[in-house]
Amino acid sequence: MRQVVGGAYLSGYIPKHYGVVNNLGQNIYYTAYYHLVLESGDTPYFNLGSNYYAAVATTYNFRTNSTSAEIVKINLNNSSDVQRIDNQNAVRSKIKSFDNVYSWIKADKVNIKYFK
Repeated sequence: MRQVVGGAYLSGYIPKHYGVVNNLGQNIYYTAYYHLVLESGDTPYFNLGSNYYAAVATTYNFRTNSTSAEIVKINLNNSSDVQRIDNQNAVRSKIKSFDNVYSWIKADKVNIKYFK
């Protein structure tokens, strides 16, 4: 007998990202959206709807040297339509290796140079 086991995971793919700099060209923050791949049984927890995909929005703040992350859904047809997913703690517990985003963003923040 096989058991279906859920477990969303982060692919490492960045479908969307942006950075903010001030008028002097100093980095303020960089945000990358890491694509989430949902496995069997996870879809109800994320409540995406048919035109959205899940991602982890991870932001590195250059001024405070800190990182934050939240789970969001992004519209497939309009990437400006980003919505926070409710019940963050329950959803976060469904994601394998969630904490990888904290090390990934530190490596990926070099992409902000393209926004200056």
